[in-house]
Amino acid sequence: MQFKTQRYEAVEIAIPSGSTSSQFNFPDLPNLTGRDGNPVIIDSIVVYDAGSLNNVSPLTGQTPLSATELAGAFLTIYQGDLQILFNFPLAQLNFMGDPATTFNGQVIAQPLTRDLINISWTKSFVRFPAAAPTANRKICFGIHYTVITNTPDLIPTKENVLLDTLVQQNQMLFQLTKVLTGQG
Repeated sequence: MQFKTQRYEAVEIAIPSGSTSSQFNFPDLPNLTGRDGNPVIIDSIVVYDAGSLNNVSPLTGQTPLSATELAGAFLTIYQGDLQILFNFPLAQLNFMGDPATTFNGQVIAQPLTRDLINISWTKSFVRFPAAAPTANRKICFGIHYTVITNTPDLIPTKENVLLDTLVQQNQMLFQLTKVLTGQG
């Protein structure tokens, strides 16, 4: 699904060398929590493997996890004390692309991780039910998000967010119809 990105933040979770833990929490992400009173709506969560980043994480330059390592990882997301995603397979959020070729890549069949409002990032985590990687590695995410400003003409309700999503989907269906009927 395509959408307009208002804001984007690269996020990394560290897996220290020699770690025996199977759970790794997100760091504090103040830009993504709505602390200033303006709700933050997550538009998309993407995870990048080593191949899609040329083996260099965007924030620290360390090695990201491989696609094989990501396949054994699961994401849990909290909103306040409410667990809204539990053991979500990271492989479903994996960006598929090779920066060494002309193929730009995409997330294949990504589930809609939209309308996640004001996530409790420090409670949220990635878990490896089997053994976690033991090398000094990074789990690399890309978070697309929107900050809803409190203006009199825009009330940040779930209904408004859902209405915006429906409008975007109708626009995409209109474009698809034009292409399929040979008019576009």
